[in-house]
Amino acid sequence: MCTGLEIAALASAAVGTAATVYGQVEAGNERKAAAEFNAREAENQAAYAQDEAAQRAANIRKAARSQASSADAQLAASGVKIGEGSSIDISRTIYQQSEVDAYNTIANGRRGSQAGSDQATLLRAGGNNAQTDAYIGAGATILGSASKVASGWRGTARAGSGYSDFVKGYTPENYG
Repeated sequence: MCTGLEIAALASAAVGTAATVYGQVEAGNERKAAAEFNAREAENQAAYAQDEAAQRAANIRKAARSQASSADAQLAASGVKIGEGSSIDISRTIYQQSEVDAYNTIANGRRGSQAGSDQATLLRAGGNNAQTDAYIGAGATILGSASKVASGWRGTARAGSGYSDFVKGYTPENYG
């Protein structure tokens, strides 16, 4: 039978193990929550990059329309007939160059958005790994503590207390 001191030692070991396991699990959960927060931020930045690129592209197109109108006005003021010959070439060049700029702006926004989405995926994976590591660490702590308690229990039993004394001293001659 266990003494009060042995029971207290076992209870202390159990409470210490439980506190350690709880701390490990909570730390893993917190790291996962932080990673999820950072992932959402990366997704927000990705969406912002795409929205910003679309707005810049719209501004480029608007500026092109303004530039083409201004060119038409200058050509008309100088006596050139609008909608014919070189006035069409000038407008076409303005629109083509602005469309290339708008397309490049949108493409850059999509690349930035994809990079943000990829970062969010990596952050979530890191959070999941941190949580899994914490669970594994908690399990290892439980097993390690159980092993220490068991080896301590065997050591106490070998030291000459309780049931082991009976078993050690048992022989058929002693106990008919």
